[in-house]
Amino acid sequence: MRNQKGLALITVIVAFAIVLLAVGAVILISRTESSTVINNQQAEVAFQLAESGIDWGAAKVRANPDFSTTTTIIAQTPSYVVKVSVTNDPQTKTATIISYSIVSGSSVTPTGSRAIQASFEITKKQIVTAGSLFKRAITCNGRIDGGVNSKIKVSTPLPNEDGISILSNYNDSGNAVYFKQHLDLDGKIGVMDGASYDVPDPSKVTVTASDPVKPLTEYEINAWKEAATKEGHYYSGDQDWGNGKEFDGIYFIDGNLEVGNKLSGKGTLVVNGDLITKNKTEIAAEPFALIVLGNAQDLNLKNNAHIGGYIYCEGDISFKNNLILVGGISAIGSVEFKNGADITYTNLGSSEEMLPSGFSTEYGVLETIFWKEVLPPASP
Repeated sequence: MRNQKGLALITVIVAFAIVLLAVGAVILISRTESSTVINNQQAEVAFQLAESGIDWGAAKVRANPDFSTTTTIIAQTPSYVVKVSVTNDPQTKTATIISYSIVSGSSVTPTGSRAIQASFEITKKQIVTAGSLFKRAITCNGRIDGGVNSKIKVSTPLPNEDGISILSNYNDSGNAVYFKQHLDLDGKIGVMDGASYDVPDPSKVTVTASDPVKPLTEYEINAWKEAATKEGHYYSGDQDWGNGKEFDGIYFIDGNLEVGNKLSGKGTLVVNGDLITKNKTEIAAEPFALIVLGNAQDLNLKNNAHIGGYIYCEGDISFKNNLILVGGISAIGSVEFKNGADITYTNLGSSEEMLPSGFSTEYGVLETIFWKEVLPPASP
């Protein structure tokens, strides 16, 4: 009887030990799986952070094709750190970017670290120059129109490449260039085949092949945005400069811009939207470039507003009252003068003499040579 009780006790103890071992194994497996999940999550976060470092380096090289830096911390919190180096080789015209990140757990010991290396071929480009964008006093893809009392004077002290002062690429049977009153022009008017015209002196009209105004590229727009951001002149959303603005440098408005009173100073103003003026805005700036990526309708300028520079518009542009411009106008849409205009075209060719700093900004176009994950540094 006692032997049976002893045997039963041993059986219970053994069974209990097996249960304890099983429970321990389950706990160990659970902890291991949990640790694996955490490690995988941290490794994934580390990889995404390393990718963001590559994006940071590429953006720097796009904005400045000669950019390089030794290992630099670009982001750091108690939980992670991201380090990036950029090597720029002018001989091979390549940039190599190495980015690595460390994600820490509850202890100081890193639990996630990933690194990425990417190499890019750099093609240096320059924001469109006056010689390619402003080939003549007025160039547009729509019609050029004048109001009933419009008196337009265009002079070109330096002859144009094709002898044309005004060119409309309006591909329609309607009027491409139409002035009801007075047009004083020392060059010729170029229009698309098939377009009609109504001007005082038919001898100054010539039919020419299409030479359309091209939209600005994404790279050019981003280069202006980067430059404006660097100068502290980037504005997000619609802006109202009701009291006017005195500026110096490159300004980028990521939205519509409403302007009152006076714009003065020198520089490049890029409006990624529509431009609206009120209260007979006076623009007295030189050198000056106005880049409107939307419409610039009914520009309400103070009488004899003087602009020394260039106006580019991807939509339609119209001037409500008198304009004195030394420079040129280019528009993808139409150009309308509801009153008078005195335009003295300055043919700069490839020169930057009359252009503000925004037009001399150089940017880089990158083409990926390789992109791969590499082992993180042994001693980060």
